[in-house]
Amino acid sequence: MVEFQQELDYQGQEEGVDIDYIGYKEMAESYGIKASRVHSKEALDAALIEAYRTTEPMVIEVIEDNKQNIHLRDKDELKKY
Repeated sequence: MVEFQQELDYQGQEEGVDIDYIGYKEMAESYGIKASRVHSKEALDAALIEAYRTTEPMVIEVIEDNKQNIHLRDKDELKKY
């Protein structure tokens, strides 16, 4: 959200918002923890069902395309915050 605010308020100038990707799935697996990476609601539903079926820990990494979030501040219902 900070990046979007900078894009809107400072003519696209970004400062301190590029954070390298952290592979939580690979990190969990390196510790012997079962992990899943999902890109959709359907995949998340399936991963949650799988996680609830086990007593072992499981990491679910959710990858979201948040490029449309820049338009959230234009929504009337969010302007009151």
